[in-house]
Amino acid sequence: YFATDHLVSEKPHKARPGMSYQLVEMPNCRYESGHCGLKNADFNIDMQVELLENGTMNLSLDSAYPLNGVKLAVVDNPADSGEPLDMVAKNKQRTRWLASVRQPGGSESRIRLVISANASLYYGDVGTAFMVYKPAFDKDFRREGDQSK
Repeated sequence: YFATDHLVSEKPHKARPGMSYQLVEMPNCRYESGHCGLKNADFNIDMQVELLENGTMNLSLDSAYPLNGVKLAVVDNPADSGEPLDMVAKNKQRTRWLASVRQPGGSESRIRLVISANASLYYGDVGTAFMVYKPAFDKDFRREGDQSK
């Protein structure tokens, strides 16, 4: 098995300009973690969602590398392509991005992303299970240091 994999698998290489690369969803995307990581070799992004009461959500994306642009679509049916929306860079380094979009409509919903960086495109498709954060024992570690609550 190892020899076959070594012979036929794609060899790691630096991203080439003009090429497209698929991002793989990390395990935290599959459960109620509050985060969703996407990765291809050393290119990583992290998504977080803030659900709002008016049926919309703020989706933020963090990257270790500067990005040229990000488009996303929220689809309720995996067979749909959705209407792409532009995310907006929130810092000068272009490593933090934000978009306000409608909340997904069900358990089959998907978030689709296309990211432009260094003249290459990265694309990903993730489920929405990560969007709700459920702390263990009703203790939210994100608020432990927050004395304003």
